[in-house]
Amino acid sequence: MQRLTPEVEANALRTVAEALNREAGLKESLAISLDVALTLVGSETGWIVLLNEEGGTRLAARGLPPALEVGDRAAMRWADCACLRKLAADELGGARVIECERIKKARGGKRGLRRHVSIPIRANGRRLGNVNLALPAGREVSDKELLLLTTIGNQISVAVHRAQLYERAKTRRVDEETALLRLSQSPLSESDPQRMMDTAARAAADTLQTELAAIALVDENGQTFSGRANVGWPPEIFLHLRQIPLTENMGLTHAIRNSAPLIIPDESRETRFGPPPWIEQMGITSSLLVPMLVAGRAVGGVVVNSRTKRDWSEDDVRLLSLIANTTAQALERVRLLDTVRQSESKFRALIEHSYDAITLLDAGGNLIYNSPSLPRITGRAPEETLGQNFAAVLHPDDLPAAADLFARLLQSPGVTLQTQVRVRHKDGTWRWVEAIGTNLLDDPSVGAIAANYHDITERKQAEDALRESEERYRTLVEYASDGIFLSDAQGRYLDVNPRACDMLGYSREELLSMSIADVIAPEELAARPIRFDELRAGKALISERQLRRRDGSFLEVEISARILPDGRLQGIARDITERKRAEAALRESEDRYRDLVENSQDLICTHDLDGKLLSVNEAAVRLTGYSREALLRMDMASLLAPEVRHHFNTYLKKLRAAGRARGVMQIQTASGETRYWEYDNTLRTEGVAVPIVRGLAHDITERKRAQEERDEILEQVRAGRERLQAVSQQLLDAEEAERRRIALDLHDEVVQTLTGLRLLLQPGPGVPPERVATRMGEAQTIVEELVARVEELSLDLRPAALDDMGLLPTLLDHFERYSARTGVRVACKHSGLQRRFPPQIEIAAYRIVQEALTNVARHAGVADAIVRLWANAENLGVQVEDAGAGFDPAAPPPGGFTTGLSGMRERARLLGGDLTLESAPGGGARLTAEFPLAGPVEQREPPR
Repeated sequence: MQRLTPEVEANALRTVAEALNREAGLKESLAISLDVALTLVGSETGWIVLLNEEGGTRLAARGLPPALEVGDRAAMRWADCACLRKLAADELGGARVIECERIKKARGGKRGLRRHVSIPIRANGRRLGNVNLALPAGREVSDKELLLLTTIGNQISVAVHRAQLYERAKTRRVDEETALLRLSQSPLSESDPQRMMDTAARAAADTLQTELAAIALVDENGQTFSGRANVGWPPEIFLHLRQIPLTENMGLTHAIRNSAPLIIPDESRETRFGPPPWIEQMGITSSLLVPMLVAGRAVGGVVVNSRTKRDWSEDDVRLLSLIANTTAQALERVRLLDTVRQSESKFRALIEHSYDAITLLDAGGNLIYNSPSLPRITGRAPEETLGQNFAAVLHPDDLPAAADLFARLLQSPGVTLQTQVRVRHKDGTWRWVEAIGTNLLDDPSVGAIAANYHDITERKQAEDALRESEERYRTLVEYASDGIFLSDAQGRYLDVNPRACDMLGYSREELLSMSIADVIAPEELAARPIRFDELRAGKALISERQLRRRDGSFLEVEISARILPDGRLQGIARDITERKRAEAALRESEDRYRDLVENSQDLICTHDLDGKLLSVNEAAVRLTGYSREALLRMDMASLLAPEVRHHFNTYLKKLRAAGRARGVMQIQTASGETRYWEYDNTLRTEGVAVPIVRGLAHDITERKRAQEERDEILEQVRAGRERLQAVSQQLLDAEEAERRRIALDLHDEVVQTLTGLRLLLQPGPGVPPERVATRMGEAQTIVEELVARVEELSLDLRPAALDDMGLLPTLLDHFERYSARTGVRVACKHSGLQRRFPPQIEIAAYRIVQEALTNVARHAGVADAIVRLWANAENLGVQVEDAGAGFDPAAPPPGGFTTGLSGMRERARLLGGDLTLESAPGGGARLTAEFPLAGPVEQREPPR
């Protein structure tokens, strides 16, 4: 045992510090430190133990007696050591001398050991383990010695803690690299965006060791975002993360709007944003939010949350940003591929003129289609190999791998696999191609396995040469599909990968003699200089540039640049030429579609499954009378006419069930007019975040109204025909009744009179002459009566005076004869009749007055009647009125009156006139008829 002097103390501490600061392993350093401590207390026995779940682990030991060595060289168990249990419970306090229960219980040689000095190993307020120094019998330890041993224990604590941090960092680094490798491989083989996002969310949670992670994407409208994948979120909370406005004052909207990461170490102290309700619901303490960038544009965000406080490091931000951007690029690739698949007809020309060749194979591996670009690769016309099996054109050495890949494709519909094989050229040589196969047998628009391949013979030759000469390029970077450039601070290239050479057309040696300024046009660098200040600040920058190729052409690339820890500038360039072309073609197609929609005469719109209008064309504005802004604040139900709005839910149910709805709807325009639209609407659920309904409607109001008018006219014609048939039948009946009357009159009066006349004119034998003279006188009288009766019948049938004298004189003559025959006096009042009227009007007016007076004589039971006649510039009117018995016009008219009334009405209607009848029981009757006239006459009122 050394005497404890300042020099001894200093030497001991210096020796321990030097041992612990060496680059040697932790156990070796701890062994040296243990030796120093044992020397200080004059002991040969000691050990250092660290706590673990089972008890403890010895990291160093010296001079252990056999009782402590047997079967227990490294591990120490809880059960048999009270010291260890107290150590775990942190009940030992600082450095102290304790009676060792473990030594007491041990069997065998103990070398007289009973006590040991216990020196704590602590870090961040937590006890990690102990340094134990066995004391010889009778050895006491002073406070000064305990203080020195405590100082040594503190030095050991720092070393142990540092080693543990290093081990955790190494473990985390391995975990991070594993997660990133898994994530980087996933987008290359995954075609389902949802599975891709689920994988990315899990990678974010695993890599950053958080309980919660989520991915949100900006919706199609560009104004809101919605949650798409998560880890650890309760479903009932995550469902509310839908269509949140980007104007909302919250962390994720800030990260998306500014395209920059956002660190929130303590949510309870965050004052920049209003915390969403789920922060408190889920007990979130710390959050890290990064945007998902595509071509510098934020398309969404990735969030990791922790329920414990986290101080997010730059590595955390970098890793999460890498996950976010890798996922965003993969999603963008899937979106573009999906767009191309959906718009196959629009991009057929692009595909057929593509530098790559495209082949379709059936399930048996037979070639059923070759694109026109095939000759550039194989020298064969597209139709030469149709019907052949793919095995006939591949190199025999490549057949097993190709057959295995084809079998995997058959087993995995929709999956995309990639390979490199050799195909026979027409000149007999073998050409290497890089092929990407996708099983689209279940896709009704393709129904085949699609293989897309391009000639990589030169690249393979370059790769083979590089592989033979430089083994260091057998890393993942060498086989990357993107060009990778490393340059110094002045922009001179230090290293490039084969893809970079392939993209620019230079050899590796040529590029290593060049700089950034040699491949980017000076005017572009002047307009958009490289932002070295931001790069030196640790930012990773993504931008699109044009790189000048060796042949003078320009290549569109997306470059991700950052400064490596060693100061070199790394640029990763991705060829986006095809994407640019696809985007341009898509924009052109969308412009054509937009022009078609906006210039359509039919209404075209979209609405959601609640009926909310999402878009309308100009025709919708014109047909409804509402502005476009007003329409986009409305729903379809409010456009319907009020009386049919209750049918709207039925329409939505039909759409959800069948995916399509057709029919005719009644629309109420802004002016209140009801119009009819014939519509054909379809539901779209694939390729969209939220289901939408595409509507097409054609205004058929005029056609429908014309149809209704035609139906109304047809109905009027039908009714008129029925009425005419009824009147015709009535006229026939009336004519037959008139004939019967005339026949009776002729029989009862004329025939009887003629019979009597014949008897008078037949001289009988022995008749005296004076009697003959008397008979002749009687015969003369009978002949005169007969002539008068025949004249009267003739007047009833057709008054000749009507043609010669006109309407008024004829009617006056008729009134005299009528009164003489019926005893009914007729008072005639007239005005404007000092003219002749069209014959058909005169006879119609005469017959109506004649028929009306006949009805008065038959049914009215009066001795007087009034007849009024008047004429003006437009009309001739007649009116017959009596103060007789009258009748109820709603009840059937008196017997025989129906036929006469129908005939009078029909006479007036045929001449464009009108006939009305006014009557009431006991109130007399008044019949009025008016006929339209042509030609000016004096304007007069009907006579009173």
